[in-house]
Amino acid sequence: MQQLSRGERLPLAQQVPGGMLQVGLSVQGLDLDFACFALDAGGKLADERYMTFFNQPTTPCGAVTLAAVGGDRDGFRFDLGRLPAWVERVSIVASSDGAAMSQLRSSSLRLHGPGGEFAQFAFEGRDFAQERAVMLGDLYRKDGQWRFMAVGQGFNGGLDALVRHFGGTVADASPAAP
Repeated sequence: MQQLSRGERLPLAQQVPGGMLQVGLSVQGLDLDFACFALDAGGKLADERYMTFFNQPTTPCGAVTLAAVGGDRDGFRFDLGRLPAWVERVSIVASSDGAAMSQLRSSSLRLHGPGGEFAQFAFEGRDFAQERAVMLGDLYRKDGQWRFMAVGQGFNGGLDALVRHFGGTVADASPAAP
């Protein structure tokens, strides 16, 4: 199994020849929510139905599904061949509800193909400061083939800020009753 470091890239064709990829997510120290954003060539969420998270657990085409993977209670299943042609990148993110990512303990993102786990990206609190969200990894197309990049980039504003960063809209919080 390959250990990936931040910024490392990995072609997926050999490990997932049919495009069936699973990503397991294991975190310690914080309760995180996970999401995937299917992005166009401009890095934007062209269709909000392609944001996969607890309230919207699958994309309309069925290519991305929120699911437990292996021994991990959190993760995603991908059928990369079913993604629409406009999808150039899928960003896997995690967010907390107010707690800083610096509180994370030993955590990982694991890539699984038909032959089992083949790569892992480990991360922990010392990799971050007060960020409330983190872009963990990206699946992206290059020369017609899918690849994975370990990102590990913190994001200060939490999930709402990430949604806006990717071009999505966030419903305003309802005003408190008088």
